[in-house]
Amino acid sequence: MKKIKPFFVCLSLIVHSNLFSQQETSNAVQITTEYNQETEKLSFIGENQDLCDYVVCVILTGQTRFIIARPGKSELFNVKIAPGTSYAGYRFAMYRGTTDLKPNIDFTYCLPISKGDSLAMTVNFFSNNYQMDFIVSSDSIFAIRDGVVCNDDLKDFTEKGYQHFNDRRFIKQITIYHKDGTFGEYVFVGKPLVSRGSKVKMGQPIADIGKYGRFSLSLYFLDKNKLKNISIGNKHTHFRPFFQTSNEGKVRLNENEKYYCELDNEMLMQDMNKREQKKFNKIQINEKL
Repeated sequence: MKKIKPFFVCLSLIVHSNLFSQQETSNAVQITTEYNQETEKLSFIGENQDLCDYVVCVILTGQTRFIIARPGKSELFNVKIAPGTSYAGYRFAMYRGTTDLKPNIDFTYCLPISKGDSLAMTVNFFSNNYQMDFIVSSDSIFAIRDGVVCNDDLKDFTEKGYQHFNDRRFIKQITIYHKDGTFGEYVFVGKPLVSRGSKVKMGQPIADIGKYGRFSLSLYFLDKNKLKNISIGNKHTHFRPFFQTSNEGKVRLNENEKYYCELDNEMLMQDMNKREQKKFNKIQINEKL
């Protein structure tokens, strides 16, 4: 069954409008169309070049569709079109994250330092969102949760996607996508120890900050309640996470207080399924023998 791009079928079939968006190589999701002459269906194909999910918004003939694009290439949706039909055009946007997962705001995160080390936190009031600035004695940043490292060179169509720094040679960013659709964003001066696509574990070193001793962390998720509001540029919602500490237990951090990192097996198993938990416990038992 041969598929042909719609422009070869009929020049008036689709006229791409750039009022809402433009197709650029830096877009996280590339959108193409394919027309099937036998079924008279036009398919919208999304190629998600990132390692996390995106929600793609496509506006076609006055109808707005929100479709989740997983990493890789897949059909977003298709419409029945007779050859020679004229359409006013389509517009699109894409937002990093997903709306089919429920963010676990009560998740117990590990402090972004080595077990036993301490830190103090201040809130960055110059940020438009809830961002925590840390002062640490450690020379490394550690992952607060399991996840996969995203490609921060790609853009989405929110304020997050257009974030930039004065000098990317020195200021680095690592964004990790978690199992429940939340993101952890680390901003620092130093050397990343992980690259895009890396799968990381809670408590794993992800960056070397040397003697700098400072970095920022924020957590957020794509908020489905903001997607349909075109007046809002940022479609993500930030939140204050819970951290497990050895001196205060499970808490939301207060400014300028000293907290010590705790990391135990119960914390490590939070993102594991039952089979993985069983295997993990078996390994722990064997190590003690």
